[in-house]
Formats: sequence, C-alpha cells, structure tokens
Amino acid sequence: ITVTYNKAFDTNGTAEAKTVTIQKGGTLTFSRTLSTRLDLDGNLAVRDGGVLDVGTEGSPIPKEVTVHIGFNVLNDRLFKGGSAMGPDPIYPHFVPSDTGVWVMGEGSRATFSGAPIPTTWSKLVADAAVGGNTLTLKDTPTGWRIGDRIVVTPTGKDPQEVEVRTISGISGKTLTISAPLSYSHAGRLKAANKTTGVTRTITNESDVLSSEVLIKEQGEIGLLTRNVVVTSNYVKEGDQHHRAHVAYIHGGTGEARYTEFRDLGPRGILGRYPLHLHHLGSAATGFMIEGDAFWSSIKDPMNKCV
Repeated sequence: ITVTYNKAFDTNGTAEAKTVTIQKGGTLTFSRTLSTRLDLDGNLAVRDGGVLDVGTEGSPIPKEVTVHIGFNVLNDRLFKGGSAMGPDPIYPHFVPSDTGVWVMGEGSRATFSGAPIPTTWSKLVADAAVGGNTLTLKDTPTGWRIGDRIVVTPTGKDPQEVEVRTISGISGKTLTISAPLSYSHAGRLKAANKTTGVTRTITNESDVLSSEVLIKEQGEIGLLTRNVVVTSNYVKEGDQHHRAHVAYIHGGTGEARYTEFRDLGPRGILGRYPLHLHHLGSAATGFMIEGDAFWSSIKDPMNKCV
C-alpha cells in the first residue's frame, strides 16, 4: 500500500498489509475515536516528506482508544544489520529486508503519542517479600489501571530477579498483583554506621545520624502498559527470533511519547533497536522521547538500546 494523500486509518478491527509506504504529500492518521490494529508482513516506511500520525503531543491517542501496530517477522536472524547498505542510493541505510518502521528523508515525520500518564514509575516504600502479592509505592499510581502490566526491579545481587506482573487491584498507593512474587524486593530506607557497618531501618531520610550513611535500597515499579503499542507479533517464550525494529534515518524526525515499544530489537544485530535515531542531522533537534515503555515480554533479551 502506498499513501500519497491524506488518509485516515479508521478501520474498526484488524487491517493487514504486506507493506505500507507513506510518500511526499501523503499523511496516514490513526483514529482518535476507534481502536485500531495494523499488522504488517513487511515495512511501515515513511519517506520523501510523508507523515505518519499515531498521535501527537497536541493530539494524543485518547486513553479509551488503543492502537496496535504489529510486525509479522518470520526470522530476524536473516536481518543484515546496520553495516549493510540498501539498494536505494538516496537512502543507503534503508535495508528493506530488515522489517520494521523506517522514517527517512528531510521532512519525513512519524509521531507516536499515547495518552499521557502522570506517573510512569515509582519506588517501593515497604519491603515486598517472596510470595507476597502487594506492593506499596512512594507515589500515587495515577493513570494506572487494573489489567496493566508492571515491572518490579531487583534489589539483590542477581540482576535476573526482575519480575513482570499484572495489576489486579489498586487502593491508594498500594497495588495488588495477580501472581505472587518469586523474589524479595527491598523497599524500606536504611542507615548504616560508618564505623561498624551495622544497618538499621529508618522511616525518613532525616532520621540518618551524623555517624551513619543513608542506604536507598528501594526497588522500583514501572508501568509497562500504554494504549499505543508497536510490537512484534510472533515473539513468544522459546521462540524469540521474530523482532522488528524502529529506525529514523537520513533526516527523518518525529516524537515518541507514552508509547509501548514491546519485543523489538533483534538480539545482537547492530543498528536494529527498539528505537534508533541515525544520521538525523538537524532533524534530531526537538525529537522528544517521553513516558515510553521499552520491554521484552519474554525472558530472552532483546537489543535494549535506544
């Protein structure tokens, strides 16, 4: 599909395409009233001054509306990566076989802007024990909903003790999660004696004595769910080599706000990341990245670079 005029994407249901190319004079605008889904076997390319509008700062996708842009990548091990040159001499870094979002050329613009979320992450203020199903936060989780996914960061010595859970209840600053924790996560402040190293639990930072140092060993809780999602449809546990990517190259520009970039960035392939700004020149000025979630839904890691 080639878009060369102003086109509204307002399909009520799932639309499928091999590729979508938005060229000069063309704008593809996603609906602010209907939830939409676009699945692609190939690239979503914005070039030569085309515009992709999946929400903007001034007109984000409202919270009651969802957008899903998914890529059907058969095997990302076949990607050529950032060191390869493509067939187009105008855009040599555009490699069509490496499936994803490509924004290229001066005047080309792709914006992703979901509903703003006042609080995207917070710290624990109470210890969360193994087997527990509640998390007490420092901040009120404004904008979080039952059914949203969250990440709980590790506080021990093993960086693999990160956990993803689903919110099943919200009461003030306390979350209830749908499955018990597999690891403990520290949340309370501690003070350590400078001489003996003995630690004690404190309530406030002001409780630290002159003979002590403050230990902020508090886990963090991050909200992963957004109402605008760019993802790879085929990624699943034990079968991870299906990741697409997002690249702005050769002067393409835009914004990424309150958007969920999930299961993107094929592992170990240079230049193919969840979000890549490459050779933008002055187009990089004002490119805003705010309130986004970049994450892998499976244990096998992705290229986690932005």
